[in-house]
Amino acid sequence: MTIPVKPSSWVETALQIRAYHVQQLKNDEKHTAAKTAKQLNRSRSSICEYLKIASWYKTHPVQIGRCETIHEALALISKLDRERELQD
Repeated sequence: MTIPVKPSSWVETALQIRAYHVQQLKNDEKHTAAKTAKQLNRSRSSICEYLKIASWYKTHPVQIGRCETIHEALALISKLDRERELQD
């Protein structure tokens, strides 16, 4: 099992955690975010936040990339999610 190396930014952290999590899912269809958290010695909630950011980064790289902190990115994601809900 390869654990992600220490990245230079929180965006890279999110992307590496997602890549690790996806690889674990490919190896074990019953793998969960809680298992990833345990394997990476992080909280389940932080893993879920990073996975959410990495998912949104795929479709909004410029907007997410402009955020200076993970908390700013999560606030942006909440805003974008609300806007999307209002469009439906």
